[in-house]
Amino acid sequence: MVIAINTHTTTESIRPASVPSNDAEQVTEVTITHYADPFSPWSAAFQSVLSELQIRYGNRLRIDYKMGGMARNVSQWIEEQGFDDESIVEWIDGVADSSKTSIDSDFIAKTGVKTTWVAALAFTAAMKHDAESAIRFLNRMITGFQVESQSATRDTITRFANESGLDGSRVVREAFFDSNISDFAWQRNGMELAGLGFDSILISDGTNQRVVEKEFSVDAYVQIIDEIAPRLS
Repeated sequence: MVIAINTHTTTESIRPASVPSNDAEQVTEVTITHYADPFSPWSAAFQSVLSELQIRYGNRLRIDYKMGGMARNVSQWIEEQGFDDESIVEWIDGVADSSKTSIDSDFIAKTGVKTTWVAALAFTAAMKHDAESAIRFLNRMITGFQVESQSATRDTITRFANESGLDGSRVVREAFFDSNISDFAWQRNGMELAGLGFDSILISDGTNQRVVEKEFSVDAYVQIIDEIAPRLS
């Protein structure tokens, strides 16, 4: 489902957190913004799509990963969403099936996650050191928690950060700095103000923008990008 947005409010509420470029001669012309969470099945579903688009367009396309913070308290979030042990598994299976993504349908129970915010705060802190490593870190957490169902502890997050080329202990420590918590809150508020969700992608060339919901076809995104920024082709 594609929804056109004509207001500039959304872009003004989003801070840049781009993937750095290796080609200084090209200029970014289109930005894709995804509000993610290491424990959101939607973020797992968008992994391959965003990766393929980055490869296709290079640094003409900037992908901004923001942390939406899915659940401060997972038990409370499950109750608010109207899930039970059976329906949450069905929901995860539905996201996996629609996106053709491999996700352990019982990863929330298996990981023992109590809050998704620790992992989200760690990514926010990692982005302040090295964006490429931070994005590897995000993808490692998504795979580690949602596919491998590894235990959702600070030690696991630290190890994933180390595996991604970061100083894991430092990243986890800085995750709880007041300034980092403030940045995380700013991003979460931006998601709400923009009217975006974990199941949506914002595409913008600075003038025109569209929100794409629950779409996992690379060709569909290429078509939209060609429409709003045909010069990229």
